Amino acid sequence: MLGVSAFAAALWFGWGFCHVARAEDPPASQAALPPSVGESPAEKKIEAALREPISLDIDESSLTDAVDYIKQKGDFEVRLDKNALRDAAVDPSVLITLHVKGIPLASALDEMLEEFDLACVIQRDILRITSKEKADSILITRVYPVADLAHIEMVTGQPRPRPNLGPLMQMIEDTVQPDSWVHNSGVGAIKQVRAPSGAALVISTTRRIHSEIAAVLADIRAVKQLAGALEPQAFDQKKPYLEIYDLGEVSGPKTLKAITGSIAPDTWSDKGGAGRIWAISEKGMQTVVT
Repeated sequence: MLGVSAFAAALWFGWGFCHVARAEDPPASQAALPPSVGESPAEKKIEAALREPISLDIDESSLTDAVDYIKQKGDFEVRLDKNALRDAAVDPSVLITLHVKGIPLASALDEMLEEFDLACVIQRDILRITSKEKADSILITRVYPVADLAHIEMVTGQPRPRPNLGPLMQMIEDTVQPDSWVHNSGVGAIKQVRAPSGAALVISTTRRIHSEIAAVLADIRAVKQLAGALEPQAFDQKKPYLEIYDLGEVSGPKTLKAITGSIAPDTWSDKGGAGRIWAISEKGMQTVVT
């Protein structure tokens, strides 16, 4: 099954009408963030540990004891943000039960903390368990080298083509937590810069959203590599091709509206184009046909 982020990547690159091999997306929590000069060795260790699979068996233990258990298993510092927990009306003695096997630590923590509206953040060499409200206010900034994903365009009067990251920025803002960006009254921001290695994006947002962005960019690169292996002459780029995408439990009508509204809007039938799209449901699974 091609996951939502890989599906968006395929459409963004204009390959939605080609055959794309189905593969499970890696969980966002496994996506490696780009390195940061200001990140300490301890913080890098925590980031790596959050992507590693872990098995946890917690039976009716207090949140405090559960955190100590994870601290021992992960071999790094984990602490409760007691002030934030107090504001969120969560008692550290609340009982936790969690049994997971072989999933990323970040996913295990999400599963454990979601019931109490808590989240984890990395601050000053420590993984802190805090409220979701506070976690959403803690932004980190990363630089993403994306020269290989830029749209190249010629500009009148300039001898060399210019990389345009506008479509990539728009795709990220439209598909990764849309309400979190400044233009939708959120706090996250994306800027295009020229780096020594080429075009890059400077993104300021929460750690969780950074992980989702890293996963989407990894999907785009995978789709781009796959498309590069196809025979160009085998496809007429002006001719529609039938393709079926399995999207799991993603809402069909909402997905259709997002696709036709943001991906080459003029190519769809409601705007006079040749492209058509339907959502069908079978045994609870939403399928998009283009």
